[in-house]
Amino acid sequence: MDDHHRAFEHHRAFEGGPTFVIGFATLAAFFSSLGVYYLANPRGAIAALSATNQHLGGVPIVVVDVVAWRYTAAVGMCTLGVMCLLVLVDLRRNSTMLIPAVFFKGFDVVLLVRYSALHPRVPACLEFAFMDLVLIAAMVGLAVPARRRLMASDGSIDTSSGDDGLTDHPGKRAMV
Repeated sequence: MDDHHRAFEHHRAFEGGPTFVIGFATLAAFFSSLGVYYLANPRGAIAALSATNQHLGGVPIVVVDVVAWRYTAAVGMCTLGVMCLLVLVDLRRNSTMLIPAVFFKGFDVVLLVRYSALHPRVPACLEFAFMDLVLIAAMVGLAVPARRRLMASDGSIDTSSGDDGLTDHPGKRAMV
């Protein structure tokens, strides 16, 4: 049997353990549903933002719907959903999807904190920044240990040597 068929034989979708699978399925559904909600109910999204801001002691938010920005937000959220789905389906191959996903949410944190500093009457931005930090922690906290376990189970990394599993070493199986 050639190497391609042997590699295919050992591949199983949704590896990583039940916590990883449930967590990343939830993340994929969450991000995707936000994107769809932004498209389907822009007034509802703005009303929810305004209600959250008022609950935190801020002012009501009245935003004119700018279609291009709404589409951009929806595309961003749906893209995050697809990235999480790809990581879920094949953690070994798609774990690098975490890099742009974490960058996307991390950059959002920076922008939200900056906006909050410039507009103190919009405290909801700090709440959303905190929520983004929790989402980043969930993505990294679920995927990195699951990937290390997978690589240790197939001999890609030697956990007794302190190998972090994040870099390839000559003579070891490639990180695909």
